[in-house]
Amino acid sequence: MSFPHRPVRHPFAMLLAVLALGTLLAGGCANFAPPAEPGIHQVSTLQAIVEGVYDGVRPIGDLRRHGDLGIGTFHALDGELVMVDGLIAQVKGDGSVAFPDDAVTTPLASVVRFVPDRAIPVPTGMRLAEFTAWLDGELGNLNLPYAVRVRGRFDQVRTRSVPAQQRPYPRLVEVTATQAVFDIAPSHGDVVGFRMPAYAAGFSLPGYHLHYLDAARERGGHLLDFTVAEAVVEIQAVHRLTLVLPDSGDFGAANLSDDKAADLHQAER
Repeated sequence: MSFPHRPVRHPFAMLLAVLALGTLLAGGCANFAPPAEPGIHQVSTLQAIVEGVYDGVRPIGDLRRHGDLGIGTFHALDGELVMVDGLIAQVKGDGSVAFPDDAVTTPLASVVRFVPDRAIPVPTGMRLAEFTAWLDGELGNLNLPYAVRVRGRFDQVRTRSVPAQQRPYPRLVEVTATQAVFDIAPSHGDVVGFRMPAYAAGFSLPGYHLHYLDAARERGGHLLDFTVAEAVVEIQAVHRLTLVLPDSGDFGAANLSDDKAADLHQAER
């Protein structure tokens, strides 16, 4: 007597089939998943820059995949990076503004997909120190990072930048000791950057780190001071931070264990 052949289904094979079906179903639903909450995407740490780690590690074109507003610098510390509405400007050591190719690299940058939570008129006549103290009072929760954009007209703006450095790279405090300072006449423009909480001291600048780019895209730099004529500040609270660390170059040998607060204050303020 014979019986028809029926394939034996091993329990493990059945489990694999169930898992494969689950994967297909998950993939089919992927388009309906909510997008990830916007967050800050940061390349390297400011503390590494303090120690002279200036070689670029990521192309600036990659920054646009992660944000449309941000700040940073370029390979060999060649000027200030200002990103406004996805446009990346390079304020060079002589004050001129260039728009580098996407292949140019950065050793340090922070960008965000800017989706402001609110906009607040800035009191007329405020200088930078008054503005940051006032904005702290408006923010409320100072344990969160914030992306900041100030749009408007300024009676005066003071910025700085530095030229490209040569190896062996000096520490940042040595570079900024001879920085070029620019006094910009009344102008319209954008102040962009971040307000980081105190605990960010290990990888960023606690407090405000802001850059400026005028509306004509001809002047800007690291912001040292301003006087507000008429402006609005837009604020975005940030709940996510992605930190991309270099895997080559001078980063691994840099002394990042010491407290850099004094050097940061001297170099960035």
